[in-house]
Amino acid sequence: MTLLSSMPLQAHANPVVGMAQFLYLDSTDSDVLKAASFANRHLDGFRRSDPDEPEADHAYRVANIVHNVLLLDAPEYSVVALLHDVLEKTPTDPGLVEAVFGTSVALAVQALTRQEEMPEADYITQVLQGSDVAVAVKVADLMDNLIARLHSPDLIHTIENAILFLEAMKRAPLPVNLRVARQMLANTILQVKP
Repeated sequence: MTLLSSMPLQAHANPVVGMAQFLYLDSTDSDVLKAASFANRHLDGFRRSDPDEPEADHAYRVANIVHNVLLLDAPEYSVVALLHDVLEKTPTDPGLVEAVFGTSVALAVQALTRQEEMPEADYITQVLQGSDVAVAVKVADLMDNLIARLHSPDLIHTIENAILFLEAMKRAPLPVNLRVARQMLANTILQVKP
């Protein structure tokens, strides 16, 4: 097992967020290690809405949720989780993601990339029309956002978006692993609702 983390680790005001910066994965998976390095390089210097939180920390937490909470241990899930915000938050070229990680990873990352001014309903449709990997990573992304924003004024908006995604998932034909992920998202929403 290898401990992967975004470097350098940042102290965070929210202890739940701070403790979730670590990702344990099989160190023999070169694609996951390559994705971790790629995410660190490309997300370096980018911050989430909390100015003290590096964007890479969120990517690691999403990968952690995919691997250790949703129990989706195929390497592609962790790779896409680590890269899920690289195209949306940075000027990284989609062709580079495809050249380094292949077409299926690039398509999943593109499905998770919200275009500027894109309505929420269109974004949800885009993700659900992507691969099962993209859907699972979006569930983990929403779960992390709900937990990270637990004491934030953005929590209500985050809950609303998570409920919209959850309702759309309920209407979509899903394999068993995504039905389990859907239920875990529903449980997370219930736990954080004020």
